[in-house]
Amino acid sequence: AGAGMAAALPGVLKAHLVAAGKGHIPVLGVAFEGKNLEQTLAAALSIEQLPGQSVVLDHNGRAYVGPGGFWQALNDAFENEFSPVSVKSTKPAEFNIDLKKTN
Repeated sequence: AGAGMAAALPGVLKAHLVAAGKGHIPVLGVAFEGKNLEQTLAAALSIEQLPGQSVVLDHNGRAYVGPGGFWQALNDAFENEFSPVSVKSTKPAEFNIDLKKTN
């Protein structure tokens, strides 16, 4: 999955796969190039800093970036076997929280 500046798509896709019972399917994080270096770095960092690192990164632990990164991700998808990436919940969801009682 690829995305620009605020690259939430790879993490969102992985979350949907996990919710559908298909968390074993790998999602490769590809950052699209922005209009400038700052936008490109923002896209890459938002993929690399996903909580629990739920998406597959390149062999250096970095997001695939730009057209070259896209082609490298395709190549890696065809030639490599990816270890399952487990998504760990660090805190259970809480519902119906009474905001008046939180101190």
